Amino acid sequence: MADVDVHPTSAQHPGLLGVLVGVQERFRDIRGQNAASALTLSLFLSIFPLILVAVSVLGFVSAGDPEFIDNTIDNLNLTGDAQEIFTNAVDSAQRNRGTVGLIGLITGAWSGLGVTTALQVAANVPWQVAGRGIKDKAVGVLFLLGAVVLFVGSGVASWAIGLLPGWASVLGSLLPFAVSVLLFGWMYWMLCRWKLTVRQVLPGAVVAAIGLEALKLLAIYWLPGVIAKSQGVYGSIGVVFGIFAWLLIFGKVVVYASVLNVVLEERRSGTVDMLVRVPRLADRAGQARTNRGGLVDQDSKPMKVPGLKPKPDPTNGVTARITKGDTADV
Repeated sequence: MADVDVHPTSAQHPGLLGVLVGVQERFRDIRGQNAASALTLSLFLSIFPLILVAVSVLGFVSAGDPEFIDNTIDNLNLTGDAQEIFTNAVDSAQRNRGTVGLIGLITGAWSGLGVTTALQVAANVPWQVAGRGIKDKAVGVLFLLGAVVLFVGSGVASWAIGLLPGWASVLGSLLPFAVSVLLFGWMYWMLCRWKLTVRQVLPGAVVAAIGLEALKLLAIYWLPGVIAKSQGVYGSIGVVFGIFAWLLIFGKVVVYASVLNVVLEERRSGTVDMLVRVPRLADRAGQARTNRGGLVDQDSKPMKVPGLKPKPDPTNGVTARITKGDTADV
């Protein structure tokens, strides 16, 4: 039996600053960058199937309205080449709406399941819990159905708010943020393997919604400039770089918000030490310890905050147990 040092936790730092330090430490320990990158790639690959879905929907919506093209061009202020490209795209969508609709539905559903798999990783990894295997696919379908219902409900609510007097327009401004909070709350609650409560998912949902609103502003004011600069250097592929950069930031927001839920819950209810099985080489290194991601991380140290002295850790250390086959030496 060997005693090893306890890896520093967010409980060592008090107050809001301690929470922020704890979130960053946990993001590092669980390799949150990997989860964010996986989510970014899944979102990026889903763009193309979603374009097929959008084209098929456009074809069905515009088929029975001969003035749809002219009205849309006027509303979007399209001129020149943009007007011609839009007109040709709508005409093609109307002619092939049946075939494109079927293909778009299949590829859209498949890409949607891929995104939910990455979202499940982002929801589970911070809680240090594994997925549920094939059952996660069914859970992903339920999540997508709930998200569709939420978006349809927000559309109905937006229409109803439009019927109210002008002073109620502030409700319309708050509606997108409220929908984002509900969507992220639904995601963290539905996709995590643990049965979480509203209190346990709400802080992260609010933070993720705030991050999404900030990213919307970036998409308006920052992303076009990035795309323009990238196009000047890399040509048309620069658009891909700009979109990928935006999605990577979004992926980090989702993972950081999930980590925040975990850190706050641990500060409320505490933690429990569990044994982690690692190769025997770790024991030979001496004073080996694992971080919150289950990795042997002998060199990891707590974040140092100027002017803030960490609280002493109240625990007395962790027990290392050596196992071989079905036997154990304690």
